[in-house]
This record gives sequence, structure tokens and C-alpha cells, in this order.
Amino acid sequence: MDQFLAKFAGGRVERVVGQGLGGHAALLVQLGGTCFVLTQGEPPTKRNGDHIAFVMSKAEQLACADKLKAHGLECQFARGDSALYFTDYDNHTFELDAEGGGVAG
Repeated sequence: MDQFLAKFAGGRVERVVGQGLGGHAALLVQLGGTCFVLTQGEPPTKRNGDHIAFVMSKAEQLACADKLKAHGLECQFARGDSALYFTDYDNHTFELDAEGGGVAG
């Protein structure tokens, strides 16, 4: 996933943390103003509905859709085009939600 974040989202690996949860290797990846801790493990073998969601503006969402397509990744709009779903190279599913349209409040 670190290669995906660097290639698609402009993230960068800050440093190798060493052992993370469960004794797996871990990386800190900076993406915008958010730091993600990625731990090594087995990716999902199939899509099961679990996903990671981010809220962003419609303009950012459309720009991401264009970038995904440019990198040869499939993406699909849902919920009246307020949500964009895609899967990375390791079978992790993401949702990009425009303006919090699908977020319960």
C-alpha cells in the first residue's frame, strides 16, 4: 500500500518504524496533513465490503477519479455520484466521499 500511496496520492514514507502491531514491520507514511502507520500483513483475498473512507470536496474527488484512471485503476461512482470507490493493488477498497454525503451525523 505504501507504493500505492506514493504513486497515486503523492504520499511519502517518513521512516521505517520497525515492529508494529503483532510484530509486523511498520512504516509511517505522510499523506497531506495525516500520518498513516502501515503494518505488513496479508492483504484481503477478496472484496468483502470493508473499506476505508475519506471525505473531500467534489473537485478533489473528480481529480482523484482522473488520476485513478490515468494509473489504470478502476473506479466506480455510487450514491448519486457522491461516493467514489476504488481498490488498490493489494485489494484494499477505498471510498472518497464528496462533502460528507454518506457520513452519518
